[in-house]
Amino acid sequence: MGMGMFRPLVVQRLMGKEPDVARGRSTLREKLPPLFDYLEREIAGRASPVGDAFSIADVSVATQFGNLRLAGGSVDEARWPKLAAYIARMHARPSFAARVDDESRPSPPGGYTL
Repeated sequence: MGMGMFRPLVVQRLMGKEPDVARGRSTLREKLPPLFDYLEREIAGRASPVGDAFSIADVSVATQFGNLRLAGGSVDEARWPKLAAYIARMHARPSFAARVDDESRPSPPGGYTL
């Protein structure tokens, strides 16, 4: 998500360069689905991918999905319902909620469509 979407879309704009929308689309449509499939399987029956207690792994995963959102991407709730619910729970935690709300500016930046 970072190098395939956040950097080519968000960081490029912050550096005054044109975003690499093709790379973002390719990442979202081709590279991320297998990873989302994996997380969907790992979350099944648990509170998080690594167990039932909040951990640094949750921080790592939820942060990446925050970056995905800033880049204009999202998780298809119909295809990955457990993953989407997990991300919503993580982003609703007080430690994330204030930051996620801060980042609710119009997305995707620059008006491109993924």
